[in-house]
Amino acid sequence: MKFFSALFVVFCFSHGVLAQSVVVTPRKVIYNRKNAVSEEKARVTVVYPKIKASTATLSRRIQKTVTKLDVKRDIITDQWLESAEYFVGYNKNGILSITLSMSGTGAFSSTLYRHLVVDLKTGEEASIIRIFNDLPGLAALIRTHQKNEITEAKKEISLPSDYSSELANRFLDTADFTVQNLREFSISDEGVTFIYDYGFPRIIYPIQPNGNFQLTWKELKPFISRRGLLGKFIS
Repeated sequence: MKFFSALFVVFCFSHGVLAQSVVVTPRKVIYNRKNAVSEEKARVTVVYPKIKASTATLSRRIQKTVTKLDVKRDIITDQWLESAEYFVGYNKNGILSITLSMSGTGAFSSTLYRHLVVDLKTGEEASIIRIFNDLPGLAALIRTHQKNEITEAKKEISLPSDYSSELANRFLDTADFTVQNLREFSISDEGVTFIYDYGFPRIIYPIQPNGNFQLTWKELKPFISRRGLLGKFIS
């Protein structure tokens, strides 16, 4: 009887450990583009994240959540995309933070990013209204960081004054981090990074500010819901 009780405890413990993280392995797919404008555009290499969780059902849920790269449309209708991949920034404590990227070349080379934070208990993308309190206050705090970034960015593009710098300044003058911009963020051991896209057109994309604002767990403490996904970091 003691033997079976011990096995039950081990099983429960193992299941709990598995629920705290998932196995993410790369699945590489090479697409051939018809009527490619050049040899470089003839093939598109995409590395998808393949998810294995504690159960098949949970694996499917998480897989659906992280499968956000719409590469086939670009392959068929556009000639920009050249490669796509992912990066896992955090995978423990019941949280998966993963970044998807798509890179290509038109008039200029550029990379587009999509940041996802997944609740590994439900398999769903984390919702800011469930994990953060006082969203206007949090956005205001990040806005102070953004103002500093804009000030530094304007110094760098002020000379020489040309069409590119004038266009960049227009976008910087209208930049404003709001509650709506809280939706895209990533998790690390150090804290949470909120991502803001200044929306620079591709012609001046290389001089666009980073737009990544990292807040430490200490800074975030007043804004984190204790019952939410990130509550463990302030307990």
